[in-house]
Amino acid sequence: MRPHPILMSILLYHYKELTECISEVERIEARVNNSKKKEWLTKKKEEEKQLEEEEVPTTLDSYLRIMQF
Repeated sequence: MRPHPILMSILLYHYKELTECISEVERIEARVNNSKKKEWLTKKKEEEKQLEEEEVPTTLDSYLRIMQF
């Protein structure tokens, strides 16, 4: 019995397993990156919203009220 065909069969099997694992890791990585990107965008929007709320008022009355404190 020749070991060459058996070894080639084993290598081919493991190669297929490895390529499936690589594609699964890439798919998971894409999902993680997308969720982190969404998380970053929502955090950025919240920061912008807070900055808008903290902006200096444009009317003289509201400015004078702030200056009294």
